Amino acid sequence: MPVTMRAIKMMNIEAPIVLKIAAEKFPQAIVGKIWRYLSDRTPNGDAGRFQTDVDKIELGAPAALDGKLFLVEGVVLHQNDNPPTSYEVMVTVQQGNFILHQEVPQEQGSGRISNQDMTFQYRFTLVK
Repeated sequence: MPVTMRAIKMMNIEAPIVLKIAAEKFPQAIVGKIWRYLSDRTPNGDAGRFQTDVDKIELGAPAALDGKLFLVEGVVLHQNDNPPTSYEVMVTVQQGNFILHQEVPQEQGSGRISNQDMTFQYRFTLVK
């Protein structure tokens, strides 16, 4: 499967960009990290961490994020489910109260989980 980089257009308002990562449809414990890169793919640091009870991460002001790339690396933690249960991770990019984009990651963002943690990834860039 080819790696997908979503281009997400920001609105022309000064409200900050917030990333929400949650497993709401099938409640599961999730944890992970968000990495930030410059437009030339040079690493630009840690943009935040998330977990089940801290699922919103403020990425910053739109002007500072234009052209930046982000990589979400997360893990759905297993609970030794037998039989396996479903999981689904939803990634939402918001600006103020407006949802700019919402998607289940193509890279293992949904499936069945039993006795092994499931990793997922999501890549996106923010543009004006």
